[in-house]
Amino acid sequence: MLSLVRRADAAEVVGAGLEPAAVGWGSRRIAERLGRPVTTVRGWLRCWSRRAGRATAVFTAWLVALADDPSQVLPAPAGSAVADAVCAVIGFAFAARVRSGGKPVKITRGTVDRWLRLWREGGFDALLRRPVRSPRARRRRFWTWPRP
Repeated sequence: MLSLVRRADAAEVVGAGLEPAAVGWGSRRIAERLGRPVTTVRGWLRCWSRRAGRATAVFTAWLVALADDPSQVLPAPAGSAVADAVCAVIGFAFAARVRSGGKPVKITRGTVDRWLRLWREGGFDALLRRPVRSPRARRRRFWTWPRP
């Protein structure tokens, strides 16, 4: 998702291209299906494949944070880094929808701006949750989202 920030196409369009790529489709076939230039689709796939490992880590961490029982929702290895990343994003989206009671999940512009700022400052690692000691508890650890 964050590797697609400055793209001309909406995230939904790029995501529609990444899903078939995860099952082995090539850039020409995807471009034909979506009505986009082959060079554009090839750029999406190259960009995503360079960041696939970190995207998998971030979205899997978010999925685990949302799921009531992470062992029931974690995707199995899909066979490639790109496929693993796409599965992690889809799993996170599913967990977010379940958590919201089946209603569409809305993320405010402020939240997206904060995520972008964190990503620009520290890459994918900045988006992962960090353990922070609570001032009230000496031995217990609490997880909080990073603050800007």
